[in-house]
Amino acid sequence: LGSFDCRNNRLAQLALGLEAKTRYIPDELESERLRYMVSFSDRLERAKTLGTDLTLTPGRPEVAQAVRDATNGRGADAAILTAGGPRAFAEAADLLRDGGVLVLFASEPGQPPVDLDIHRFFHRELSIVSSYSPSTLELQEALTLLADRKVRVKELITHRVPLADLAHGMRLFREKDALKVFVEVGI
Repeated sequence: LGSFDCRNNRLAQLALGLEAKTRYIPDELESERLRYMVSFSDRLERAKTLGTDLTLTPGRPEVAQAVRDATNGRGADAAILTAGGPRAFAEAADLLRDGGVLVLFASEPGQPPVDLDIHRFFHRELSIVSSYSPSTLELQEALTLLADRKVRVKELITHRVPLADLAHGMRLFREKDALKVFVEVGI
């Protein structure tokens, strides 16, 4: 995730879809396997099967408290915001421990700007890190993990479409009827 190292961190992920990045981190890269998923309720069961320890529905007042309870009052070391606008940004910051890192992994075009409470970030020593794409070294590491089958991705593919039906596959994805769509290219 760009300049943020996921290893040895308790991660909270806020996602519009499942975006099961929590499962992309192989167990041997972590000292503590505590991961949290805050997502739409129809994706939470899938997140549980992929190894997420605690699943929560966004926008509810008990979310931040549940993460604090799971971390003995501390909060998440990092919150990965994979989509969303101002409300999701504020909720992600609420999940963090003092000194925590808010990782912006994606954004939705057209969302209103975020009002940033600078004093809150300053007083709690929170950091914001963004990541648009991996470096060549991170990409090589990811490809090695995939080749060595240390990362489970097969469960993420809910639909397969031939290249000729790409528009249908994109529609499934945009309408959130699919988690991940695999496009099969014939030889």
